[in-house]
Amino acid sequence: MPQAVKKKIVSAAKKAEAKTDTTETGGYLSGLYADFDEQLDKYLAFVQQFFALQARVELAERNLANTREYFANQIAKCKDAVPHDWSKTLARARFVGMRLSEACQILLKTHRRLTKKQLVDYLNDGQYRWKTPTPFREVHGALMKQSWAKSEGDDYVWNGPDPQIQLISGIAANEEKKAS
Repeated sequence: MPQAVKKKIVSAAKKAEAKTDTTETGGYLSGLYADFDEQLDKYLAFVQQFFALQARVELAERNLANTREYFANQIAKCKDAVPHDWSKTLARARFVGMRLSEACQILLKTHRRLTKKQLVDYLNDGQYRWKTPTPFREVHGALMKQSWAKSEGDDYVWNGPDPQIQLISGIAANEEKKAS
């Protein structure tokens, strides 16, 4: 038998063998498909639940931040008549809904020098919601290009204007306006 004929016979046998469908093959692939389809449905349901929860968290965050601000304003209006010190209660939600750079600016302005760990601890105490599971990287990213913060070793230091000087110059400016 010539070589070309042998190749055609072997090739035809392989094609016939490849097209042979057995109960085992069909059953195995059906099982894989059924499990894959089930996992895909479960995945899509989880993604939908995730985004639904994310939307609800964002709404709750905005409502809480607005309520916190309103509550703080009402306390300030009634300062002499308030029977209880609400500062600890308000501090528990101090950073809810706030941008990280703004929260860090408040903390550094107040404390003047903080380590990354101290910043993260204060932010956690004020219920800041992290966007990633790496808060130290988020803090570094938020403070990296801020003119009011500089990094000294493991510490971040307030590099902005002195709040006392701003207060004094603001009072002086108000007195000048009243005089004119």
